[in-house]
Amino acid sequence: MAIIELKNIYKKYGDQSDVIEDFNLSIEQGEFVVFLGPSGCGKSTILRMIMGLESITSGELKIKGKLQNNIPAKHRNIAMVFQNYALYPHMSVFNNIAFGLKVRKTPRKEIKEKVTKVADLLNLTPYLKRKPKNLSGGQMQRVALGRAMVRDTDIFLMDEPLSNLDAKLRTTMREELVQLHRNLSATTIFVTHDQMEAMTMGDKIVILDAGKIQQVGSPDEIYHQPENLFVAEFIGAKKMNLLELTKDERGVTYSNQVIKLPVFEADKEADILGVRAEDCRLSLTEGYPFEITFIEKLGSDQYIHGISDGEKVIVREKPEKTFEVGQQIYFTINEEKIHWFNRETGEKVRPKNG
Repeated sequence: MAIIELKNIYKKYGDQSDVIEDFNLSIEQGEFVVFLGPSGCGKSTILRMIMGLESITSGELKIKGKLQNNIPAKHRNIAMVFQNYALYPHMSVFNNIAFGLKVRKTPRKEIKEKVTKVADLLNLTPYLKRKPKNLSGGQMQRVALGRAMVRDTDIFLMDEPLSNLDAKLRTTMREELVQLHRNLSATTIFVTHDQMEAMTMGDKIVILDAGKIQQVGSPDEIYHQPENLFVAEFIGAKKMNLLELTKDERGVTYSNQVIKLPVFEADKEADILGVRAEDCRLSLTEGYPFEITFIEKLGSDQYIHGISDGEKVIVREKPEKTFEVGQQIYFTINEEKIHWFNRETGEKVRPKNG
C-alpha cells in the first residue's frame, strides 16, 4: 500500500485558473521522490498541501490509508524542512532542535536523548551551544534537518533546502541527505528546480509544468525516454536537439535530405526528430550541414554549438578533437538513439517495435 496517495487533486485561489490540475500520484514507503520543474509550476504548492499548510480545493489526500484533507498540519505527523531554515536566532542549536519536542511537552530526559542522538548523526555535537549566527550555511541546514528528525515520523518533506548553499556545499549536502534518507528508512519528498539535484538524489522524479504532471519515472527513464517535448527540452545538461521535419514529393526530409521514418503505433504522425548531444558526431565529409557558432570546453568533454538548416544543434565531442568557430562541417546522428515527437500535441510517438 502506498504511504501517500494523491487522487485528482486540484488547487485554485479565488477566481483564478487552477494552480494544480488533476494531480495523481502514489508514493511508496522508503522512496525518495523529487518534484522537479521550473519556478511557478506548482511543486511547492503540492508539498504544502501534503503538509497541511495549504487547503485542497478538490480531490483526496491519503497518508497511510487515512484521508487527510481536513486534518490540521500539527496532527499529520510529517516533518518539513524549509528553504530558509527558519531557525530561532536567539536559541542555541540544542534548543532549536528541541523546540518542537518542548512544545509537545516531551519529558526533559527524552528531549536530551533525542537531540543528542540526532546531533551525533548530523555531526552537530560540537555546536550544540552555538547560536545560528555563529554557524555556516551547511551547519544551519543540518540544524533544520535535526529539528525535523527528532520528531517521531518516517515522512519528510523538503522544500528546496539546498538552494541557499554554494555549489560545493550543495554537492556535499546532496550526498549527506541521500545517505541520511537510507539510514532512517524514511519516505522523502524533495522539491527542487535543479535537475542535477533531482537526477542524483531521486528514486522517482515527478516533472511538473503549469500545475500538471508531465512525466513520472526513474532518473534513467526521464532522461532516456522523455514522454513529451517539455521533458525532452527540460532534462539534460544540454537540452535535446529537436529538428523539425518537412514533407515534399520525396517524403519526410531534414536539411533537404530524406529521413527514413519507422512505422509508428496507431499510425501517429511524427514531425520532430529528437536526439541528444552525445548521440551526434561531427564529420568533415558527410551528414547534415553544420556551422560552428560556439565551442564549450568542459575538460572531459566539449560541446560544439552550431546552426543546421536554421536550427540550433549541440554536439558532444571528445576533448582532444580540434574545431573552430565559423567552421562549416557536418553532423551525423546515431539512428538507434532517435526520439520522435508530434509538433501539435507535443507527445512522444513510439515506433511499433521501439
